Amino acid sequence: MKKVISIIIFILLLLSMFVSASNLVTTIPDSVESFDEWKAMILTANSETGYFSTSTSDYFGVCELSCFVYPLTGDCDPCKPGEVPSMCTWHPDSMSSLNYFTSSYSYCNSPTKPYNYFNMQCYCKVPSVECSGGREQGDRKCSSGDVYECNNQGTWEFVTECNYGCDSGSCQEETCESHSEKQCYIGDVYWYDSCGQVEEKYENCESDEVCSNSQCIKVCEEKYIGSKKCSSGDVSQQFQSEDCSTEYRIIEECDNGCSNGECTEEECNSCGNPSSWSSCLDGLMSRTNYKCSSTTSYECESFTEEVYCDCSLNSQCDYDEYCLDHVCTELQCEDDQIADNNECINGASNYSEITIGVILFSAIVLILVIIFIVTRSKRGRR
Repeated sequence: MKKVISIIIFILLLLSMFVSASNLVTTIPDSVESFDEWKAMILTANSETGYFSTSTSDYFGVCELSCFVYPLTGDCDPCKPGEVPSMCTWHPDSMSSLNYFTSSYSYCNSPTKPYNYFNMQCYCKVPSVECSGGREQGDRKCSSGDVYECNNQGTWEFVTECNYGCDSGSCQEETCESHSEKQCYIGDVYWYDSCGQVEEKYENCESDEVCSNSQCIKVCEEKYIGSKKCSSGDVSQQFQSEDCSTEYRIIEECDNGCSNGECTEEECNSCGNPSSWSSCLDGLMSRTNYKCSSTTSYECESFTEEVYCDCSLNSQCDYDEYCLDHVCTELQCEDDQIADNNECINGASNYSEITIGVILFSAIVLILVIIFIVTRSKRGRR
């Protein structure tokens, strides 16, 4: 018994491998968003009464079948007795969906099928040699702007969608209007027709221009130009953009206002003069001075100032030196001067006058002595 069951299963598998796909392959248009919409399109295209039987009307029938039974029985029949199916599709469940298959074979042999059964949906009608309206096989017509063809079962079947309308069973060609708009092309401005085809050049852009938004636009370097100025108490300067437009921008915010393109600093009150330097003591001397800035909150602040020194008075230096910037500096006297008491004096002329006076005085004294001796000698002879 087990061998018989195994043989039957093996035969069923072989049949499922060799079963052929249905010759009715339906393609749903890409622009159609759901299977329900596509069904409505087919029903609309076949809605004319024509030679249809009065006992029935065109419709989509549905039947369900297991993939296990399909190899033995073939597809189920979704139509009523006496009607023929066309434009069939196979679905994973009873819901209309774009997730359709072109045959039961393709569904049952799909490794990703969600169920082991399927439903078959077909357009059903009474057999007829002609399509509605008395049209013969191969004739085409327009319905809802798309093309339909009469098949050998007397049914209008979808052929193609038309982007620019349908007329007498054919899609209309796009009508292009010349000089519809201007666009940038290879760096210049060109005319384009309504179909997007480039036409002749409209404007040539110069070397310092670029084409943008269908216009030749001059290109500038982005930078600040011109001098700074005051604006609402802050410092501003003109900025040049890439498209050569300019605007004033605040470049520095001022806390105390602006003047002549610069932030105004808070001013200090007038401080007192520094005191006199103290005497030089141990190489240092000091005085009281004053400072005022942002670090002192713009208030005068006293401080002790100290400097290194040799002297504060000339008398603290040697006789031939004087006190210069608190340093004992050697006197530089002229040739007819001498250094004395920390200053240069005319020493050479005074010396000459004293020397001459001494010589004259000595000469007079010498003459008087000689006269006295001679007179005493004459008296002694008598």
